[in-house]
Amino acid sequence: MISFRFTPALFPLALCILLGSVGFWLNRSTEITEEEIKLDPTRPQYIMQGIHAQQFDESGRLKNQLKAPKIWQLPEDKKIFFRQPEILTQENNRPLYHLTAQQGVYLQDLKQVDLSGDVQLEKFEKDGRKVATMNTANLHIDEKNHSAETLAGQILQPAPNKRIKTVIYHVPQH
Repeated sequence: MISFRFTPALFPLALCILLGSVGFWLNRSTEITEEEIKLDPTRPQYIMQGIHAQQFDESGRLKNQLKAPKIWQLPEDKKIFFRQPEILTQENNRPLYHLTAQQGVYLQDLKQVDLSGDVQLEKFEKDGRKVATMNTANLHIDEKNHSAETLAGQILQPAPNKRIKTVIYHVPQH
């Protein structure tokens, strides 16, 4: 038998045990377990269709634009695949480069783009007038180094009344 002089001290202890038990029971009964589903690595993890992405400069003007009818990524892969990408780079609301291809791959870690299939690159002057158009089978773009290269043949067509200065480097492959 419990004497009455200890009863006031036991009430808060009993209340704490009771509330703790209710809290534990509520936590366990409402717990959601997430099962990780292993995705097929040959099938896309996501597909986006009808993409029209835009990036703006600090004054709110369009800087870069990407359009593609389809973009997808495979599970556990950092590459993003594009079907018929169209890329426009602008400065002060005037085009600098306009690029189209049949397909493309963006390598996120390296910040590189590989385009293939009827690649067309149009270069514009700062006033928006076209300087030249280049057609090639594939084009590799390195965003970090601000460079583009192709090992495939290319056709360079200057705009009317334009002359083009080109520098061609041949770097032997080791």
